Amino acid sequence: SGMTGLRDENGNCLCLEGTNAETCACPAGYIYLDGACQRFECRGGPTNYNCYINDLLCGYNCDSTGHSCASGTCHSGDCPADMNFKQITSPWVFAGGYHYGCNIPGTECYKLTPQNSYTYCFAPTSKYTCCMATLEGLCYTGICEAAQCPINSTFYHATTAITPFSERGGCLFENNVRCYPKNENQTLWFCYASTGVICDQNCTNPPDCNGNCIENQCMDGQTYDEETGYCCIDDVCCDYNDQSTPTCFRSGLRCARRCSGLPQNCSYANCYDPGCASWGMVYDYAPSKQLMGCLDPDLGEKGMFCVYNIDYKIAECFYNGQNCGRRCNYNGTDCGEVFLKECSTQNACLQNGSVIENCICTGQTTTINNISYCCPSGHTYLNGGCTLVTCPEGQEADENGICRDVL
Repeated sequence: SGMTGLRDENGNCLCLEGTNAETCACPAGYIYLDGACQRFECRGGPTNYNCYINDLLCGYNCDSTGHSCASGTCHSGDCPADMNFKQITSPWVFAGGYHYGCNIPGTECYKLTPQNSYTYCFAPTSKYTCCMATLEGLCYTGICEAAQCPINSTFYHATTAITPFSERGGCLFENNVRCYPKNENQTLWFCYASTGVICDQNCTNPPDCNGNCIENQCMDGQTYDEETGYCCIDDVCCDYNDQSTPTCFRSGLRCARRCSGLPQNCSYANCYDPGCASWGMVYDYAPSKQLMGCLDPDLGEKGMFCVYNIDYKIAECFYNGQNCGRRCNYNGTDCGEVFLKECSTQNACLQNGSVIENCICTGQTTTINNISYCCPSGHTYLNGGCTLVTCPEGQEADENGICRDVL
């Protein structure tokens, strides 16, 4: 509430300036936080909302009032009684861009979502979290203080998101192996070699880890390149230290991203020819995308360019540099999601909110005022465009994007 904790001469509670003089409540569209009424709104709908306090994200996939969020907290009443609802202030940031959480008093540990059974803690050494901790603030994955590192190591806490375990504090050992503890008593460690390759996920004696972790270690079949610091096989070299999106290069040109394993198994794009010729395409490099895949042999990037995408198998395709289709063949045919007519076959509608006229929508159909619109599966047409609908467990979106119980 907006009560000051004081009373007037008649014994009535005094309210903060800006609140209702009788109820001490904040005006509609505001909530009471940190001694003041703050602007609050939830955007999206009709069933799933992202909510904000003063335009700072507090909750994702919430109800229209900012409660029952899939992730995040927007109201003090959603926090446990022994925690304070608090803004996470600069320089610290939560992954996902959340700015509020339930704080353990006297610490910099926050419970991000009410239903979580753990907290995340911050330290002055980085803007990223240093450990996952218990509800009492005891770290069990990662560490937050240099004193917690073994004598033959120094405290390591990443300051950029691209480095190994950027959201865990750990220890850097003399052989450049980096490890963080996985339990409270530090008997199990998760370790990376200097190349960014995971060398032991359950190490009991870092940094050697019974011979599993050595300096400049690469995966089986790869060799270490002194000049680049990358791990190479054939003419493909990979940078595993870029943890945000491990990347591989063929002859110096980036061929694929999201390559946590060998380059034959990258999740996005192709470091090896997937058989482009069988689709009437050529395996080549597309400078505008800085990736390798199947390219139109005549038009080059002005035509079709398709790359492997593990999230939209087989391939994601571009035409003249623009998103054309997903779940396509390597020549842009038989696409499961269509965004440009060049990827449309068998009279398929474009899944970009287009009106369904003389075409077949293979995605999600939304009908408003007797007009039907075509969007990708799991999306609904809203405010002139396609919006992702994420339904709670046990529900699915109907043809109008409304979450209904699964029968």
